Amino acid sequence: MHRPPPLALLQELLESCRVRVDGVTRGAGFFVAPGFVVSCAHVAGARPGARVPVEWQGVRYEGIVRTASAPPPRPGRGLWPYPDLAVLELRDAPPGHPCVWLHGLLPAAGTPLTAAGFSDTYEPGVPAARTAELRRGGSTFLHGGRMMELAGAEVNEGLSGGPVLSQASGGVCGVVKATRLKGSDMGGLATPVSALRLLDPDVYRALIRAHDRFHGEDARWSRAADRVHAYGPTEGGDTLAAGLSSDEHRHLLALLAALPVAPSAGAHRAAFLLPAARGGGATSTPHLERPHLRRQQV
Repeated sequence: MHRPPPLALLQELLESCRVRVDGVTRGAGFFVAPGFVVSCAHVAGARPGARVPVEWQGVRYEGIVRTASAPPPRPGRGLWPYPDLAVLELRDAPPGHPCVWLHGLLPAAGTPLTAAGFSDTYEPGVPAARTAELRRGGSTFLHGGRMMELAGAEVNEGLSGGPVLSQASGGVCGVVKATRLKGSDMGGLATPVSALRLLDPDVYRALIRAHDRFHGEDARWSRAADRVHAYGPTEGGDTLAAGLSSDEHRHLLALLAALPVAPSAGAHRAAFLLPAARGGGATSTPHLERPHLRRQQV
């Protein structure tokens, strides 16, 4: 019996994590942890506590904005400020839904990417599920933050808030933010998922701990990503340093997520966490609890 290629299985799993978000604008979002959805603030809205309809597999749920970045000073003029991200929590979330694996490091230039969202191009007013095959371009610094350029295909409005999968790491590395030119294949911009750290730190900690616990128990994503690496590694792909396999990495983060929340210890804690940043240097995002795990090509 013919089996789909490993990458197709991973992309299928990505699509199964996609949701529709009907907030201040219409766009996409995706499950990151049980009951938690990440989207753009310009899609979901920037007011914590706001109730936003979220649709998954044809069923509508009520999402509550737990944290979001600030709106522009003058609404309706220009792009929303960096990082333009929002975290929603669903009331009565569907049991057993899948969640994406977050990968905080940006892929190398030229890395193939898959974005998932919606499009009403062929039937106006009726959004249909869409994936876009893109590649990593360069970087654009916007409103004080580093945005990842998406190249090689159309980035339509319905992709906003949707996940961007790196075919090198097998993880979601960004959130679609904007198109460069409507109706063209000139691509657009995505916010790195590491910028979630710039939102409310308590919500971020709850989100990332729930994410790590989920993947410690549910191996669907890591198994699919491992098959991509085993049967068709993408040029520029990476593996964990220090000899950790993907499965060991997943279980390590799940164990860490089960530990009690560490209270802030001011300057001492900040100095302790600094060497854990990528390359031992400073990063543009706060360290909080879970530093970027460094990866290297082997």
